[in-house]
Amino acid sequence: MTKSVTSKDIAEHFGLSLATVSRALNDSDDISPETRRMVLAYAQEVGFISQRSTSLKGTLGILWGKRMQEGTALASIAALFSDVAVKSRYKVKNFDIGNDFDAATFFDEQKLCGALILGVGYGSPLYLKLKSATTPVVLLNSQITGNNVISTVKTNDMLSATDAISYLISLGHSQIAYVGDETDPYLNAERFSGYLCGLQTNAIPYRFDLTYNTDPSYRGGETAAEYYLLYNKFITAALFSSEKAAEGFIDTMQRAGRKIPRDISVISFCEFSDEMELPFATIRRDCAAIGRQAFDVMKAMLRGFHAMESTIPSALIGKEKSCAPKRLPSSTDGD
Repeated sequence: MTKSVTSKDIAEHFGLSLATVSRALNDSDDISPETRRMVLAYAQEVGFISQRSTSLKGTLGILWGKRMQEGTALASIAALFSDVAVKSRYKVKNFDIGNDFDAATFFDEQKLCGALILGVGYGSPLYLKLKSATTPVVLLNSQITGNNVISTVKTNDMLSATDAISYLISLGHSQIAYVGDETDPYLNAERFSGYLCGLQTNAIPYRFDLTYNTDPSYRGGETAAEYYLLYNKFITAALFSSEKAAEGFIDTMQRAGRKIPRDISVISFCEFSDEMELPFATIRRDCAAIGRQAFDVMKAMLRGFHAMESTIPSALIGKEKSCAPKRLPSSTDGD
């Protein structure tokens, strides 16, 4: 009968202390990543099994303020977070939370040691309720200050918007509209600040009449297009906070005889996953990086660290779907 491999055998194999091997087998951050990977790989190779290394560390929740939609960036982020958590020996449960959600009691009732919150922004009635949380929580692209157990993982939307505007200007655009999301002041402020910064960096004067805030929906995009058409606002490009609004805008403009992108180049922040193909340039989140980072932040808080803010870069996808302006503004264009 083959003798079972023990942690002492692993320690002797590598010339490590039992304490170091124990920390590696329990996925501790107190040792170098290289040592941890080396010990875990060898333990798997020789079939090492211990009760402690297979037991659950606890249950994490993924709390949805809005019902999950397949194919979206949030669904991809949730899947990555769950995958990493399960590999680290946590059980993960999904919950749809409504207006009756009580942060003071929910986590204890569901026996959760922490939670990733998705679909809850500043405009959500659930946002204020989270302020009373005493269990570690990670928010995505929203922030609650003054609570040491509420962390934020965010995308750098200001920098992304700045880069998008600079790219459009490099193509020759100067009449660039901004169509913002009036329902989420936090995200809109970040993205609008990037829009302003992009203009200022490239010495393009800001025109308040080329900014339109609306609902982040298809109908919201329609109303934005109607505004620019009704008041004869000459634009050759537009940055959108919502891809749904961008779709409504494009359809309305095309019905009015405008060609996209020949007449108007469109760039939009996008909530869809990378697999979703759209007919305009998009600013995409790195869903895999966000999911992994959200778990790393959660793990740090579970080990006693205070709340933190972590930023993940986005990428401009589909640049070829934008083009140089067909013509420059003239004195006959509305202002």
